[in-house]
Amino acid sequence: MTKVPLDENANVTANTPFGIQDSVYVETQEGGSIFTSSRISDPPGAFDAILSTYQQFTVTAEISSFGVSDIKSRLEWPSGFSLPLNMVAEQNLPSIQGVQNVIWFVNAPKDPIAQTVLRVITRANDSNSGLPVRPDTTAVTVQVVNRADVRLFALISSPVEATDGVVSPSQEFKIDAYLENSGTANILDQFSLLLSLPAGYTTLENMLKSAPVNTMIQWTVSAPNYTTSAQNINVNLPLGGEPKDENTNAATYFQPGTRTTSIPILTMEKSVTLDILPDRSPNAVARGDVGISVLGLELINSEEDFLSNNVVLKGLTIKIQKKDGQTITDPQTVISRIAAVKYHDHQYIFGEVTTFNTGSSIELSYTRPDTIRPAEPDSIDIIVDISPTATVDNFKFVIDSSSSVSIEEVHTANTPIVRTRTGEMGADFRLESDFILLMADNLTESFRNYPNPFGTSERPTTTISYYLKQNSHVEIKIYTLLGELVWSRSYQPSQPQGNQGSHDGDVIWDGRNDKGFKVLNGIYVAYISTDYGDSATNKIALLK
Repeated sequence: MTKVPLDENANVTANTPFGIQDSVYVETQEGGSIFTSSRISDPPGAFDAILSTYQQFTVTAEISSFGVSDIKSRLEWPSGFSLPLNMVAEQNLPSIQGVQNVIWFVNAPKDPIAQTVLRVITRANDSNSGLPVRPDTTAVTVQVVNRADVRLFALISSPVEATDGVVSPSQEFKIDAYLENSGTANILDQFSLLLSLPAGYTTLENMLKSAPVNTMIQWTVSAPNYTTSAQNINVNLPLGGEPKDENTNAATYFQPGTRTTSIPILTMEKSVTLDILPDRSPNAVARGDVGISVLGLELINSEEDFLSNNVVLKGLTIKIQKKDGQTITDPQTVISRIAAVKYHDHQYIFGEVTTFNTGSSIELSYTRPDTIRPAEPDSIDIIVDISPTATVDNFKFVIDSSSSVSIEEVHTANTPIVRTRTGEMGADFRLESDFILLMADNLTESFRNYPNPFGTSERPTTTISYYLKQNSHVEIKIYTLLGELVWSRSYQPSQPQGNQGSHDGDVIWDGRNDKGFKVLNGIYVAYISTDYGDSATNKIALLK
């Protein structure tokens, strides 16, 4: 005090036992402050700030406060983002000194965004003055990409013939299943698939399989040993079998209806049709003739579907029968060799037999199996060498049962249905050559014609047959009974008609003279001569 006051009663200076001077302690402190940092704290896949569309993620703000009260922290987000209904953007925090966290659950937008920012703004008042302190703002920069969008695919992958969904009884085939991601976010971990097979179809493997993403799951399936109607093989992605989105670490999104895929499947029995090709075989042969075509066959592998299996012809069982229908049990009395060859290339031999066992049939097994593709006709020729000591003078070649055709399906080894062009199967199946006559191996006895008589609409021409013991110049002339020349032909040794061996079909007369006019009904005399001195005659009857 600078002056001591008076006592009001005594009117004297007041007593000051503590003196006229005192002090008050005052401390000046720094004003309050706040500091904020923010980050994505969940899920781990979003730590890199790359988000998937539709994803929910957690933003955590770490707030350090000193000398403040009434702390409030607010999240601000760009268009497209949102908060759950039970969460607010601005949150009140306890007025404590130190570090505390605040979190928001945020929904990412449905459309991708190249780059955007979420901001956390924190405000507070100074604890002493009650005045606002400087707000603190922090930001989280994020990118939003299309979420993983996965579809399930499954197909028959092999063999190629089964990829169209048509298989043969007992056929094995492979099913491949995989996931295809059309989103930008990658998929992680494993996925699981469940196979469901129709009745009769089987697999020795587990129906439920798992595999890493970006790989394929495969099953080997066997078709039933019988035909079926059209059915479906199903592959399903069960709940819990989904891979994860790399950003959400949760199960990937599947569009409705894409968790299951169906593979149409049908089991059909293969069939093969055989038919006789236009006759190229002679009606007459001589002992020792070689490479004679006796039976041309066309085989057609049915095209049940555009990727139908190939079939393989492995051999034929052939019988030789006499004119009376009796089967010849000793083939060597007729032939010394039989072979199956390409129809247009007799040098390509599928199989041949040169040594014969006594029995009712010849087993012509192929050493070069003949692969027949669907809907591509395959032609073969059965050729024979006539035995030099042949004793049977009239015979034909017969395939008398579908079981006589040794044929099997590729991939299954099944025996397909074998039928003729007109549908005969089993014991009703029959393919046969025309009857073949054994002509004498000399010109006199071999010079003949057939049919005889001829000249009708059913028999408009006649074939002249003969045998040459060597290559020769050949002249054939036809005369009336009065000796008038009607028709003549001359052949050189270099021409087919002048070659050594039997001739049947080389020379044909149509009943016209050399001027092209039809001759009268009657009996005519045919004469043949060679340059090695042999000649012969034969009578021909023409009846119109």
